[in-house]
Amino acid sequence: MNHKERFFATINHQPVDRPASWIGLPVPSAEPALISYFRVGSIDELRIAIDDDIYPIEVPYNYPPSNHIACAFNFAKRNHLDTPDERTLTAPVFFEDYSEVTDVDKFAWPDPAKFLDREESGRRVASAPGDRIKMGILWSCHFQDACAAFGMEQALMVMLANEMDAPNLKNHFAGKVAFCGGVDAQNLLVNGKPEEVEQKVAELRELFPTGLIISPSHEAILPDIAPANIEALFRGLKQQSLQ
Repeated sequence: MNHKERFFATINHQPVDRPASWIGLPVPSAEPALISYFRVGSIDELRIAIDDDIYPIEVPYNYPPSNHIACAFNFAKRNHLDTPDERTLTAPVFFEDYSEVTDVDKFAWPDPAKFLDREESGRRVASAPGDRIKMGILWSCHFQDACAAFGMEQALMVMLANEMDAPNLKNHFAGKVAFCGGVDAQNLLVNGKPEEVEQKVAELRELFPTGLIISPSHEAILPDIAPANIEALFRGLKQQSLQ
């Protein structure tokens, strides 16, 4: 199967030669180690080298101070350069003293049409590899934006995450939705050994013969993730496809 066929078969719960994959979005500080380890010249070359199925296209959003779609709203009460790498969810923020629904209109909400760069977006789409699935990264981080708007302490009282492991997700949602992720980016990819990563991929393949795009559980590849574990993730995909 080619990359597009594999992707569409995966999300439609049809048979695949191997699961569709996405390496995610390595942060700039993680790129040098990945480029060196895989002996490539860029992250784009890395995607080709590992035979990834999805090519992400980050949508340019030019709204200061962050100029990044992940930090589209300037909620901070005081000057704070809210960048994706240094974002704070605990600084004094605009809505922390408001409680009425009508107060939402008191914030100067930016007009996305003024700050989304359509020409640059089109250029990025046109320059992306034609044989890959092109995925626009618009970022809709409602959880983080709520925390950034109200402050962590105000926005959160109790947060619970139950039954979010792969077997329970399969039991409740198999055949109804397609998933992306599955390989723990907080512990396994950071602290695990390559063979443990490969074993996890094998377990995911057994649980989800299709319907799962295998990827790190968080799209950001941070510098504390060993490149050898990324290699193991994709090696596991290919080894499983040969059995």
